[in-house]
Formats: sequence, C-alpha cells, structure tokens
Amino acid sequence: MEGQKELSIIIPLYNAIDTLDRCLANILSERRIEMEVILVNDSSTDDTLRLCEKYVSADERVSCVTRPNGGVAAARDTGFAAAKGEYITFVDQDDWVETDTYFVSVKRAQEQDADMVVFNYTKDTGSQVEHMVNRGGILPVTEDKDKLVEYAFFREEYRGFAAYVWNKIFKREFLLKNNISLESGLRRGDDIVFCSKVAACAPKTIYIDKEFYHYVQREDSITHTMTADNLERLEEILTGYDISMKWLYEMGVSERALDYMRCFYVFHASVLYGLAKQCGVEEKQRAYQKEMKRYFAQYKKQNAPYPSRIEQVAMMIDEEV
Repeated sequence: MEGQKELSIIIPLYNAIDTLDRCLANILSERRIEMEVILVNDSSTDDTLRLCEKYVSADERVSCVTRPNGGVAAARDTGFAAAKGEYITFVDQDDWVETDTYFVSVKRAQEQDADMVVFNYTKDTGSQVEHMVNRGGILPVTEDKDKLVEYAFFREEYRGFAAYVWNKIFKREFLLKNNISLESGLRRGDDIVFCSKVAACAPKTIYIDKEFYHYVQREDSITHTMTADNLERLEEILTGYDISMKWLYEMGVSERALDYMRCFYVFHASVLYGLAKQCGVEEKQRAYQKEMKRYFAQYKKQNAPYPSRIEQVAMMIDEEV
C-alpha cells in the first residue's frame, strides 16, 4: 500500500522522564526503513508528556497518545489500535535496542514474507549484563506451533526466544486476520497471552540469534519493592498462563508443548510463594501452594536432571519427592 509505514513501534510510558531519551536514541537514528513511533503516555505524573511533545515536534515519525492510567497492557493495546505499519513491535520505556535492530528484522521479514521475527536479547541488571545463550538449536525458519511454544517456554534450552512482545516484530495483517490483540485487562502476563495466541496460529517465524534488544531490570521495579498490592499485580501472571493454556489446548497444541508451560507455571507460583512468605501473607502462601500442586508431576518430570529444584518446590508444598 502506497505510503504505508513498514513498521509501527509502540512504546508505553509511565513516568519515563529519566529513561525515554536513551530508549529513543537508537530507534530514531534509523533512517533506512519507513516507520512510525507511537508514544503512549499512561497518564504520567512527571514531565513525560512534555518530553513526548518535544519529540513529536522534532520528528514527524513520532506521535503521542495520552490515555487514562491503566497499566502497560492497556497502553500497548492503545498503541496497537493506532498502529498502521506493515509490521508492529513494542519497546518498554526502560529498555533500548541496537541501531540495526529494525532494519535487519523488517527486511528479513519482507524478504521471506514472515509473520513474526524473533531476535535475541540481553538482561541488564545494572551491575552486570546477562547474555541469553540457547543450549538447544532454534530453527531459523519454522511454522510449527508446538515448536514455537517450546521455544517460548522451555527456558532451560531456549533462553533467547521467550514469551515477550518486545524481542519480536509481528505482521499486522496476520494479527488482524487471526483476531489477536493485547489482553488489556491484565496488569502482568499480557506478553504470555499475546505470544501464545500468535504461536497457536502457526505464524511463519524467523529467528535471528543476535542480541538486538537490551532488557533493563530496575532495582525499584515491583518485584524488588514488595507490598501486598504488588503481590496481587504479580500473581496475574498465573492468570495469563491459565488463559494461554486454555487457548493453546483449544487450538490443538500438543500436551508435550503444554507441559513446558505447566512447568513454568509452577516456577512462577513458587516465586510468588516466596514473596508471600516474605510479606507474611499466609493466605497467599496457601493459595500458591495449591497452584504449585496442580502441575507438580509435570515439573518433576521436566526437572529430573535438577533434583535440587524438585526438592525446593516439594518442601514448599509438603510433598514427598
């Protein structure tokens, strides 16, 4: 379509005054593809809106939408509704990308008529950079939905794929044709649902094993500042898994592939149990014990090479190993 942008980049923002410049620097330095950058201001209480307006004035590729505060999933959904590009992607406000990220991924997608391109990433914790090294080999091109679920959720083998929306670009036509949108009611876990819905529709997928995306974990994130409210937000990731597994089951994904998700579900429930114990919330501890028990059999089977992991979870739920 004449005049259509090749890529829409959606960036949800909430109080991003300290990180937005770094986030946008390499994105806006890219001039080899036609793109639009949609900043979604989630009713920030600092000067984020003023900074957004500065970028809008300086670069015709940038637009800004302000919405009532609703969290990152709702902000992503707002950006998705406004996107017009052939492909779309998401960036989180604390993170940044390498200069060639979108030129390489968009051109590869166009050359092979791909529905999704996935690229590797690093995790920056401030004191160190963790590289996501894959132990297992990921096919450079696949349309196998079981494989895609395995790559996303068997993190022991495939660390550089994952069920995040920000290390992927998606063909917008594919998403619209399959009625795939963001789970905007979730405060956590929307990535899981979105990526699961995409995988279930067997997209033609290209994997690029280059560390294009830099995922920055802040010390003041909700996983580091525990309160009862934060715990309730974090537990919505389990809801995301439940929604995803139901969807994938209905779409004919194999039990073997679903077991990878069930094991990850146990892992997240165990993390939540530890946080609930840290907060002294006994009711939540009992609830997370129940969730771990749901798929403990699958967890034991997958983690047979790691008996210490099994023992740790077994102690949490008072089970015999």
